[in-house]
Formats: sequence, structure tokens, C-alpha cells
Amino acid sequence: MNTKKGIWEPVGSANTRAAFTALEDIGKAIASLARLPASEIPDHVRVVGSNVSFKEASEAMTAVSGNKIEIKEIELESFKKEVTKKTEGDPAAFIRFVMGEGKLDFSQNENELVNPGEKYFKWKTIEEYAKEVDGKPWIEYGD
Repeated sequence: MNTKKGIWEPVGSANTRAAFTALEDIGKAIASLARLPASEIPDHVRVVGSNVSFKEASEAMTAVSGNKIEIKEIELESFKKEVTKKTEGDPAAFIRFVMGEGKLDFSQNENELVNPGEKYFKWKTIEEYAKEVDGKPWIEYGD
């Protein structure tokens, strides 16, 4: 994602959904889980503030900033093949192809177990995040 240049390059389809969850929501979710008996907590808990595609996220940012973000999809299999040749380095590349494979699509999640009806807190949405960053996420990264 190069917000400075107005270009995002998702690996795979820009329409593949992925979980975008605020760090503070993750902390609140952990605290909420701690109130439950261990027998009620599944082995794997998925929580999500917004489960959106790169296309949808870019539209949320554009709605706030007024700056259109160009989407340039990167072919998934060739990207994955290149990244998995090495086993060290920045994990961001691995996360990018896992997102492209749809493995971070948390459409099925435990939000209601953790925070029934948003009783304890309101999940931060991608639209709220867009407002916080004036529609320019990660502007400090890129050239």
C-alpha cells in the first residue's frame, strides 16, 4: 500500500475480504473473553472490526480524503511462489498472500461471543478508521 502515491497493490483479487481490526478492539476482546468460563471459549477465536476487501477499504478512504486510490492487483500464485522461496525476512509479504488466499476473511467470527450486541464496546469500522487518518492510512510508509 503506497498511500503517498495513491496506489494499493493487493495480492490476488481486490475483492477478497480480509479482517481489519483495531488494536484496541483486540485488547478489549481479550479482556471480554477473560470474563467467560474457559469451557465457553473455543480453541480459536476470530474477531473483526470490519471484514472488507481492499476495494471496499480504498472506497472508504477515498470517501474521506477525496483522493482516489488506484488498485493494481498482483497475481497471487507467482507472488506466493517468490515469497516462499525464502524463510526469513519481513512477514508482511506472507501476510499479503494469505490475505489474497482469503484466509483472513473472518466473515465467520466470534464477535457475538466476545461482545454480544456490542454491549461492552463498539467495534471500530473501516469507515471510522478512515476518518481518524483523514483517508490516508499508512501515509508514513512508501516513497
